[in-house]
Amino acid sequence: MNFVGKFDAKLPEDGLGAHSHSGALSHFETVSPVPSDAIIVSDAELLFNADFKRSGVDLILSKDGHELVLQDYFKGEKRAALASPDGAHLNGDLVNALTGQVEYAEAGGASDAAKVIGHVTKLTGSATVIRNGVSIVLSMGCNVHKGDIVQTGSDSQLGITFTDAVFELSSNARMVLNETAYDPNGSGDSSLLSLVQGSFAFAVGQVPKTSCVSIDTPVGTIRSRARTGGIGMLSLTALILSLLEEVEAAQLPPSDSLDDDDITAKDLQLNGVVDLLMRDGRHYTLDDPGQTVIVGKGSISVLANSPARMEELRKFQQEALHSYAAGPNANPTGTGGTGSSTPPSLQPINFVPPGQQDVVLPTLVFTGKSSGGTSVTPPDNTLNHVPIAPTVLVSGNAFSELLGVHVTGSPALDTVSGLIQFNDINRGDHPTATTAFTSFTYQGNTANLSPSQLAQVLADIAPDIVAVETPLVVVATRGNSNVGTATWTYSLADKNFDFLAAGETLTLTYTAEVDSNFAPDNLKTLVTFTITITGTNDAPVITTGPQTINFAGGKFTPGGDLAPTSETTGVNVNNAPGTLTYTESGTFTFTDPDLTDTHTIVSTDLTGASLSGTTLTLAALEADFPGPFAVFETALSASVTTDSTGTGTGTITWQLAELKAFLADFIPLGETLTLTYTVIVTDSQGATSTQDVVVTITGTDAAAVVWIDTVGNGLPNPGDWNEGSNWETGTVPTASSDVIIITDQLQGKTPYYPVTIDATTVAYANSLTMNDFGTLFTNSPTLINNGTLTVGAGVDGVGISLGADSIVDNYGTITVGGLMEVLDQSSLQNYGQLTLQDGGDFKGLSTITNFSSGTIEVSGGTLNVLVDVANSGQVTIDLGAILTLNGASITGGQVTNKGTLDLEGTTASLNSGKLTNTNQVNV
Repeated sequence: MNFVGKFDAKLPEDGLGAHSHSGALSHFETVSPVPSDAIIVSDAELLFNADFKRSGVDLILSKDGHELVLQDYFKGEKRAALASPDGAHLNGDLVNALTGQVEYAEAGGASDAAKVIGHVTKLTGSATVIRNGVSIVLSMGCNVHKGDIVQTGSDSQLGITFTDAVFELSSNARMVLNETAYDPNGSGDSSLLSLVQGSFAFAVGQVPKTSCVSIDTPVGTIRSRARTGGIGMLSLTALILSLLEEVEAAQLPPSDSLDDDDITAKDLQLNGVVDLLMRDGRHYTLDDPGQTVIVGKGSISVLANSPARMEELRKFQQEALHSYAAGPNANPTGTGGTGSSTPPSLQPINFVPPGQQDVVLPTLVFTGKSSGGTSVTPPDNTLNHVPIAPTVLVSGNAFSELLGVHVTGSPALDTVSGLIQFNDINRGDHPTATTAFTSFTYQGNTANLSPSQLAQVLADIAPDIVAVETPLVVVATRGNSNVGTATWTYSLADKNFDFLAAGETLTLTYTAEVDSNFAPDNLKTLVTFTITITGTNDAPVITTGPQTINFAGGKFTPGGDLAPTSETTGVNVNNAPGTLTYTESGTFTFTDPDLTDTHTIVSTDLTGASLSGTTLTLAALEADFPGPFAVFETALSASVTTDSTGTGTGTITWQLAELKAFLADFIPLGETLTLTYTVIVTDSQGATSTQDVVVTITGTDAAAVVWIDTVGNGLPNPGDWNEGSNWETGTVPTASSDVIIITDQLQGKTPYYPVTIDATTVAYANSLTMNDFGTLFTNSPTLINNGTLTVGAGVDGVGISLGADSIVDNYGTITVGGLMEVLDQSSLQNYGQLTLQDGGDFKGLSTITNFSSGTIEVSGGTLNVLVDVANSGQVTIDLGAILTLNGASITGGQVTNKGTLDLEGTTASLNSGKLTNTNQVNV
């Protein structure tokens, strides 16, 4: 019997569109409609969906914030029915049950509330049972008791197997397992079940010979009754209950089977009927097993079953037959939420008079469309053997790949188990269970893959999937008989699932085979079940070791790029022939077992720096040498040149920017600057892997501060000595700085001259070197001092050194603590105060001019003059100082000697000027 539709306030108006009163429906006689004393509840939705609660003598119906109070409902002995406006109603006993007030009519008067009458054999979604006012969550195998109120959740389905019946509830359904005792002196129509709301399907194996089975619903009652003596069996093709005549021997058609699609109602020897008694008084007889009956609001309709529907109904029929044959103790595994190590015996539902409950299922005659039949006389030990394969229920399972740090390649076992439950209708059979791999389904993160990448992924994971299609270990439960269980176990090292990326699933389908092991007619049942593995993210791993490239340089290193002195394997150095241009690059290989991951985010941060092995903070490096730091900070770049998508192996290429020679000038002689860059590759799930590129620069000369302002570089305050960005260190020189204003380390660019010290600036340097390695007298290195410049003695005693065509124009004050070397074709033009504390040399082809406003004071040491000096100002030799004219002359101006004036050579002379001597002149 299959009824479709909800027994609530929202029933379909026209029976799902099918015609009424046709086919197997015979309409006759009437029964009583709604009881005359029924209480009408106008809100049918509330009536059939509400929670029922007793408060004193009042009845409270509540649902989703709506509440109806029926005052004094529980006064007196009798309970009135509750009816909706269209006539559907709940009788008083059912209302009592819904409020937890269950009365039991049991011989002897003892309560049997704990009587187990069935157990859960199918559950999709969620279901609960209210027992003695307490809500208990149901799970597979849980027992149900007489008096229980069973409820299903949304999108759920619940199957309950009774001693000889199978009952399935749809989602959002409610059913009361009420009085089931047989009364031999009564009418035999005690209700087995009361359905409050929802849709359902049911099948029974054995029905009473003198009474009937009843299922109460709000719109009517379904009853099965026998016409003559017989047992109740389901028809072969539909869930209409038919009563087949009892026979003494078996006859099987030569070509048909129990599930022959061609068997129809007329081939059955029907010996019973099913009646449907509507609340409004209509009474129908149902007797066509090829149709589905649809009960709607105010109508009854039928639909012819499709082949697919017939197949579904046959399976349901087999469950009912197996349930009946298994007997009362078939697979009860729990008591409704708490479980029990020794499940209570399943109490039989008394559908037959006492003494007739242990009826042995006889051999039956099934007649198909084929002509004739063959009589089979089985041997004695198979006399009662029914040719039905065992009923099998198998639970699948699922697990996730290990998640966390260092889980790639983990040898830890992933283990899951499940249960194979079987029930053979033949008590003498001893079934056994085995399993075999059947198929797999892979669902990957492939939406963003190109067709070629997808093909590569599928090809590469194929052997990985084969590797995890491992046989299951199946262990039978000790003490199995025709009813029993076996446990399957799947166990494999977690590393085998590394190919599954985060969120990807691999569903392995296995087939459980339960063999009845009955030699004359060995029947097997095959049931598929699944094991679903969900992947987690595996981080990429850069498998190449750190790579290093070494440089050396100093203030005397020729301009252009720093040239590498050595490098580790994997570093590529490119030098264009005949140039001082160098580029360096390298590659890292990385792996990622998650073949659908992509890797597009790569960072290359400068993460560490040290000088001669002393760790520097990056902040200190930036503060002390902001110029080099700005270059070093962004010098390394990287990108994924070949992704691991589809193959599991990828390549990262890094590139080091050209490092100009002057970047090494701030590194002291013999000390090494070590820069550490960390290359970070990130996968599409956010996991990372790192590897270092190390750059070292060893200083070859004393540290220096180099002028790097160039024409058109856009830097602010071009030519300003006091602008830090004009110097390679990024800072203005200090008294400890060896300053270089030359062209050699700026090859390929045009330096900006003049370098200017303005009138408000007080400038310092430990030494000052000016030189020109380009075309002479074309953009000559030039320093114009309008302020104050104090220069020390340098590391070699030289304060200022002018080479090539260098020019110094002094309008302010210059004090030199060391030697002042004016060499080659350089030029000194003094308009201000020039104090030489340790003398020096004016020689070569240099030009010395001391203008009328200028003073050249030799305050210490010896100034050797080998070139003529044009003097219109003041030349002063302080006490203890020496000025030597080596064949040279001073023409014009004032010469004041307080120390020693040596005139060496025949051409040495003082011309056209005035000498004031207070000490020694040697001629």
